[in-house]
Amino acid sequence: MPYLRLLLPTLVFMLAAHGSHVYAPWLIDPGSGIDGLKNLYTFSWYVSANNALMNFEGMAWPYGEHIFFTDQFPLLSALLKPLGLHNTAAPLLMYVVHLSWLVTPLPLYRILRYFKTSKHIAIAGAVGYTLLAPQAVRADGHYALAIIVAIPLVWWLSIRLVENQWAWRQALVLAMVNLVWLFTHAYLGMIAIGFSALMLSVCWLGELKSFKPPLALFVVSLLPVGVFLGLLYLTDIHPCRSQHPFGYFDFTSSVNALFLPQTGPYSSITKSLGRLNHWEGHAYIGFSATLLVFTSPLWSWVMVKRGWSSRSFVFFASMMAATALFLIACGQPFVWYGEYVLDRFPMIKAFRGIGRFAWPMYFVLAVGAVVGLSSVVRRVPLVVGRSLALAFFFVLLGEAGFHHRDLRASRTELPHPFAQPDAEMRLAIERVTASGAVAIVPVPWFHIGSEVFGKEAAPDHERALLSFSFHSGLPIVGAHLTRTSITETRSLMQLLAPDGYAKPDGLPAGVKVLLFGLAGRMATNAAEAPHGCDECRVWERATPVFDGETIELRIIELDRLIYPEPDATARVVIVGQSDGAQPSAHKGETAQRLPCGTYSILHEIRPDSTWLGVDVEAALWFLPGPFCETAEHDLNVRFVAQAHYGDEVAWLNWTTPKMAHRFLDEWVEAVVWFELDHVPDKLVFFVEGEPGCYTEFTVDHFRLTASEPLTFQE
Repeated sequence: MPYLRLLLPTLVFMLAAHGSHVYAPWLIDPGSGIDGLKNLYTFSWYVSANNALMNFEGMAWPYGEHIFFTDQFPLLSALLKPLGLHNTAAPLLMYVVHLSWLVTPLPLYRILRYFKTSKHIAIAGAVGYTLLAPQAVRADGHYALAIIVAIPLVWWLSIRLVENQWAWRQALVLAMVNLVWLFTHAYLGMIAIGFSALMLSVCWLGELKSFKPPLALFVVSLLPVGVFLGLLYLTDIHPCRSQHPFGYFDFTSSVNALFLPQTGPYSSITKSLGRLNHWEGHAYIGFSATLLVFTSPLWSWVMVKRGWSSRSFVFFASMMAATALFLIACGQPFVWYGEYVLDRFPMIKAFRGIGRFAWPMYFVLAVGAVVGLSSVVRRVPLVVGRSLALAFFFVLLGEAGFHHRDLRASRTELPHPFAQPDAEMRLAIERVTASGAVAIVPVPWFHIGSEVFGKEAAPDHERALLSFSFHSGLPIVGAHLTRTSITETRSLMQLLAPDGYAKPDGLPAGVKVLLFGLAGRMATNAAEAPHGCDECRVWERATPVFDGETIELRIIELDRLIYPEPDATARVVIVGQSDGAQPSAHKGETAQRLPCGTYSILHEIRPDSTWLGVDVEAALWFLPGPFCETAEHDLNVRFVAQAHYGDEVAWLNWTTPKMAHRFLDEWVEAVVWFELDHVPDKLVFFVEGEPGCYTEFTVDHFRLTASEPLTFQE
């Protein structure tokens, strides 16, 4: 095999396109946003600071999260963990990702040669379609999914298994490789297993009398999946995960994603036609391959006639497997029948990023196009054949260049957050080392993961927090994960509630936690509204330990955080009833069932000048369905405070109950704070159901309170 002619062009292209991201990945953050930063953090934290083997401890303290749900690289992180790496963990991950790109042309070349492609065209095709691979763009955030070599390697091993008469050794090798991809990322493993199993199933049709194919299929597909699910079942200690993750019908692929450019300058044409596809489903094979695919009836008969027929059934099986997965990537058949049918298959619905299942189709169509090109070149005059091949690969490499230009543009030029801490962070870590703090509470609070309860963070706040957490070795009480436990998330959300509301059980006693905020932000909020938000109240009670130019740190005993003293300043009831330390005393007596598909006005009042500059709190109790079944939809209702100024309408503030800190029994209290700087004609408070919702929801006990008495007309 011409190894150097495959590796060197790929390496040169990678260095030219991505520079320091390839040869010095410890210098610049390779991610394009918070999601990429989080995936890099979970990997780096696990390698450098995690104690448990299967439970990630860097977020959602003290519960943590199973390593399979952290969207990182479980197998690699588990292998590197005993080495005691710290600042070098994240750069090593990027070396592995880019190394996978470098070796991808090798199995692609083998596949092309198997299908009788001429040597030079096979080299160019293997390199070109490695560079254009849709998985390359995952290197800006979903690093485990950016292992481009996975599908070509599985395809080649499946071909070898068929060619070697379903030999046990070949089956075991393919099974181990599939298991490796499962432990790299569940999506990557299921795509590889699905492709190999479907292809081998079609190949089995030609040998129905043999017992070897079904046994090999069991070893190749069911055995790795069984090992993965068995390990997950035995080690996952987190209950009540969401059964209805968002995105199954949103993160899909389409025929447009295969044949129309989705990136680069030509994507403007695709956009003008209204054919842009969600980036999850990108699988563009390039203009050259598209042209050959659509003209295949003109040249495919030559391939069959001239000797490719001996292996055509293997390619046919590959195409059938890729087609089946592509239909899944497009959401079929559930797009036809609706989500209510999909609800009967929670294991399928769990794969919400289904557009990724289009990747095998990319490789099969690309290989088919290169094989077709080689066949055509052989049958035409030398000059014509060389001209066709040069034109084919000139266009291919040009589009690959635009593909990687967009990837490079999406990556940041920020310093790597998990390499070396800057001077301010080193000083902050020194200050808190002797404080005895065991975890970090982000202020303002955030938690993303369960899709039931949660609150997003400001990007600059989360970035600074993740960097500090990694370098200090302190876990974060909040989280930014994929499928966290709903009940554990609810417990963490209860931490910042005022006195009198339900608090989480089972947290460590007698320990301290750090409050982490960006410099000046919480101090300003607290000064302007000392009782205006739950985070501000907590921030005020904590003791400052570090005030820097970028970050501020305060410390507080966890017991005092969970059971705070009542506010010294009493709040005055404007509308509704005050229940003191037991806010649920009147809940349920006047509960209302409201329609979900429209908005419902709760109260209207006409304020006067006494409201100006006064901190006002509006609150409403919601009763969601069972948290592990229907709460995902019930808690997306919006609770809005609106001001009317003549013909102008302004939303003063809004929230959803899923963002709440305040709980009691099964009820959730949604709260908004606002302050008026000039008097409106009226204030309107209403609730609005989630778009597309179809069930009623229950509310009760609307009230307005303020820091001083106010007058108004109803």
